Amino acid sequence: MDLLIQREDNILCLCECKHTKDPFLIDKKVAMQLMHKVEKLKATVGGDMQIQVVMIASAGIQQNVWSDELIDASVCLSDFFQ
Repeated sequence: MDLLIQREDNILCLCECKHTKDPFLIDKKVAMQLMHKVEKLKATVGGDMQIQVVMIASAGIQQNVWSDELIDASVCLSDFFQ
């Protein structure tokens, strides 16, 4: 968990930042780690807040079953400079 953003609409964005040359691949190991972080965060903040997982990746993320299931939004480094 690299960054948490609490929004006024009762959503908590759990942001993971990855710096890779190629699009970041979310494999089973990374997916399990993300799910564990979400569960720990839910236990900490309670049931009132919705949690969204956001990936901030220098080269974006590689779409697959894991990313489709877990990632609510992704931001590529180039998005910050447009």
